[in-house]
Amino acid sequence: MMFLNQVGWKAWITDPLNFLDSLKDIIPYEFAAVFQSNSDMTKVINGYATYRFAFTVLSFFLLYLWLRYFADEFTSVMFLFVFSSLMPFTMMNFYQQETMLSLALFLGVLNIAVRKKSWAWVFLIVLIGSFARSDHMLFAALVFVLQDVFSHKDKKSLLRGAVLLGTPLIITFLITKVIFADSEYYCRVVQLTYNLTNPWCWFFPVVFLILPAIFVKKAREIQFFKRTFWWIFPFIALNVAVGVTKEVRLFLPLLVYLLPLMAVESKKLFSEKDGV
Repeated sequence: MMFLNQVGWKAWITDPLNFLDSLKDIIPYEFAAVFQSNSDMTKVINGYATYRFAFTVLSFFLLYLWLRYFADEFTSVMFLFVFSSLMPFTMMNFYQQETMLSLALFLGVLNIAVRKKSWAWVFLIVLIGSFARSDHMLFAALVFVLQDVFSHKDKKSLLRGAVLLGTPLIITFLITKVIFADSEYYCRVVQLTYNLTNPWCWFFPVVFLILPAIFVKKAREIQFFKRTFWWIFPFIALNVAVGVTKEVRLFLPLLVYLLPLMAVESKKLFSEKDGV
């Protein structure tokens, strides 16, 4: 009752318009600022929402192109829905701002690699992406390098590979040791013991990746996957060692990489069932 008297419930009944106008003085600034069109809080929220929306849409578009290279249009669209159904897992526990940005860039490299396009575009993507997630860009570069080296088998491909793989490493060094030399990480770098002893660090990745893992053995049947599959092992090892594996957003690159295997094999299963 004291709270109701404080907010002036009688005025609300007798003069609701003035009451609503005065309500902004009662609401804490942190909440009221969200609804003020010229506040810094509104600008940050609108900017962040626009950024997240834009790169989410871009990620889905690039994922469709990635799936479309291996599967027909209908199957590709269906597996966009499969991917969407798994996305809520990535929002649990900790969802960093760069998640969809790094995913879009990773998918960009996958599309370039599978279509054997210019390595210069990959270099540009890796260069930009390394300022957001250098680890994902390192493995995106590795996928391209494996495809490039196996395709050309010459010194130029090895040189291109060295440049691409060195870029995220150099940028990481510059950021951590030169530009922000005095900065401190918010948690321990090595998380191996935590990941091995916390049951949720096992449960969430298994649930998240169980479907694509079923089709991993099919990688040997598709040339691109047969050439590039090896990046998966250091990727998992790195995330187990220095990541927190219950934050399954870390495994989004692995999920989108394996998704075409699910699409292709699922299409085969349904075709065989229907007698096609």
